[in-house]
Amino acid sequence: MKRYLTLALLLVLLLSSAAWAQTYQEAPMLTEKVAAGELPPLEERLPVNPIVEEPWEQIGVYGGTWQHAHTDVDMHEVRFVIGYQPWIGWNKELDDFTPIVAEDWEFNEDGTVFTMYLREGLKWSDGHPHTSADIMFWWEDLLLHEDYIEGPPFWARAGGELMEVEALDDYTVTFTFAEPNWAFPHFLVQGPRSWGYRTPKHALQEFHIDYNPDADRDMEQLEMRKVDPHKYPEIPTLYAWQTVEYVEGERWVGERNPYHFVVDTEGNQLPYIDRIESEYVGDQEVLNLKALAGELSAQFRLFDTLELPTFLQRQEQGDYRVLQWDRGNDATPALMLNYTHKDPAMRELIQNQTFRIALSIAVDREKINEFVWRGLGTPRQATMPGVVWHYRAPGGQEVYEEGGAIHAEFDPERAEELLDEIGVVDATGDGWRDMPDGSQLQLVIDCGATAVRDIETADLAKEDWEAIGIRTIVNPISGAELGLREQESEYTVRTFGIGGIDQYMFPDWYIPVTNTRWAPLYGRYYASGGAEGEEPPEGDVTWRLWELYEKGLQSPDLEDRHQIALDMYRVHIEEGPFFIGTVGQLPLPVVVRNYFHNVPEPEFVGLQPWYGEPGVRKTELFYIDGQ
Repeated sequence: MKRYLTLALLLVLLLSSAAWAQTYQEAPMLTEKVAAGELPPLEERLPVNPIVEEPWEQIGVYGGTWQHAHTDVDMHEVRFVIGYQPWIGWNKELDDFTPIVAEDWEFNEDGTVFTMYLREGLKWSDGHPHTSADIMFWWEDLLLHEDYIEGPPFWARAGGELMEVEALDDYTVTFTFAEPNWAFPHFLVQGPRSWGYRTPKHALQEFHIDYNPDADRDMEQLEMRKVDPHKYPEIPTLYAWQTVEYVEGERWVGERNPYHFVVDTEGNQLPYIDRIESEYVGDQEVLNLKALAGELSAQFRLFDTLELPTFLQRQEQGDYRVLQWDRGNDATPALMLNYTHKDPAMRELIQNQTFRIALSIAVDREKINEFVWRGLGTPRQATMPGVVWHYRAPGGQEVYEEGGAIHAEFDPERAEELLDEIGVVDATGDGWRDMPDGSQLQLVIDCGATAVRDIETADLAKEDWEAIGIRTIVNPISGAELGLREQESEYTVRTFGIGGIDQYMFPDWYIPVTNTRWAPLYGRYYASGGAEGEEPPEGDVTWRLWELYEKGLQSPDLEDRHQIALDMYRVHIEEGPFFIGTVGQLPLPVVVRNYFHNVPEPEFVGLQPWYGEPGVRKTELFYIDGQ
């Protein structure tokens, strides 16, 4: 009987193997490598259950080189192109979560334990298995290690306590929280955050002090490879394309990942495109000329909205088409006030809502739209952008419209009346308004030294605020100094584009949970569990926002979480503005050659980094025909 069972099992395996071979196909360049003995056959490279993606337009063809450009030496633009592979992520329509590296997940009954099931047989681009050991290396050997330069992220806490991470087997990992944390998946879908927790243990452990006594004590070399693996061809990836060449300030070259775990609906292993070549272009005008000349296959970022009319006029000549994607940014830029300013008198003034309203209605948004954006945008108050999925819940559009209109009228006379009411008057007779205590009032607007539109906007805001008697200085500084001044709560006003897609995934704009944005010291207090920063005074609006945020985290129902997010926005409508909007709803040109296909034209998009755009749209589905 045993012999017959063995023969029957063998027959089943042979038949299933034949069926498998008919189901999945690979690119010709990989078939050649298999024949040459350089790669194992496809059935040994794909996981047990690959992701199946339906093309945007049609099944593609293999081959071709994607000509691309980047303007940042750290190549963040490249990173967003070559893929989007968090544990779980957005589907390509950005209206639901979907399995990616993880095949499935579930919560226990009270939402305190999140169990994630990894995709069995998934491999890194060098063929090494991806297992729970990689996740435990990220958590135990890095984030919890006393010598590692990075600690656990704010989203690793619930109820003020760090989560516990445990590997039950090679493909099962649990995350245990002190309180219900039903919104945990919201944190995992963000593209950039997944950069940190995708750590190939087998490739990085040689740079870890516990595995290699010759490694740097601070593990700086490890951190560089973890944060920027696309700069190191020897560090494997899960992206659709793997790095084969990188020369800083010159070029990046990637080739298809032979172990990529995504296929199309006909079983073709993706990506369709063989190779991406991205050239460093340090000058914006050179980048524009390359696009106009048809030298770029597809470029999704970096173009200025003001170039849209020119790109549209030259489409036929350059043999390309122009898509107008949403910038995903409804304050371009916002004028963000420091609610936790280190100077007590300035803090008291900024925390006075009347003062903030006066500053807001003193800004001529129509003028900014015309002079800075040539009328292409919409003058409005700063809100979370219209692409946020919470706005699609019942009542969401009303909140979006009300938030965009509140205190956005241009009324300098009323602004002066409000300032008079709170004692911000010219106490010294020199023609400038002073602090309520009689000391000099001066607003300094920090902005990036290379952010031309931010500087132009700040200059116009300066004109408007000085017209109502407030001394104002525009302070262009480096990006590094800009970020440091924000994190240390040393700025008064700074320019910043408001963006996001999900209030729980990236709460920083509306809820102070980190030492960034509009209340950095309160945010640091929250992120550290009270160990650092400053505790808000009793009755401060921050407590109300934290309460709503944690209520959302603990709600098991997604629709309820949407409504709680809308309640957070309503708090900003009632108690704000905390950041003053100027112009929003700006289109961003996407330039695509006519031989480049399967590129969507979605209404719901966002190009801010936390979306992972365009990788979240499954760039492995893009294909070239007729290059």
